[in-house]
Amino acid sequence: PNLLLQKFPAASFTATTKLEFTANNDSETIGLIVMGLDYSYLALKREGEQLFLLKANCKDAEKGGIEQEELRIPLDSGAIYFRVSVAEGGKCQFAYSTDGSSFQDFGALFTSREGKWIGAKVGLFSIRDAHKNDGGYTDVDWFRISP
Repeated sequence: PNLLLQKFPAASFTATTKLEFTANNDSETIGLIVMGLDYSYLALKREGEQLFLLKANCKDAEKGGIEQEELRIPLDSGAIYFRVSVAEGGKCQFAYSTDGSSFQDFGALFTSREGKWIGAKVGLFSIRDAHKNDGGYTDVDWFRISP
């Protein structure tokens, strides 16, 4: 219920989204994910009073693979652009921007794998550790796929 995904639309494409994250509680996380048997994502996560930009990966997720955080930096604002550029062979490079025009690669290249019944997928996710009725929210301005 925390995922909004679509199948890869082509062998190579770019998915970009503009969003603003307003977290109310620790562990609230919003991100852009590439998902299949393995997954990788770029996300904003609240810890204490601080927002962090992070990249994480998981190999063999369906078989209980352990998610590994690859990179993390503090951010001052929840207004951000996320991008993943997918090249032939499922090679995915995540990037972010605070202004929408200058994107900075974030983390190592990730090679996507197919899902269980269909190919790899790309989209947004939102999670947190505990259920509370006063959760934060995210305004997603747009989500675009381009060749």
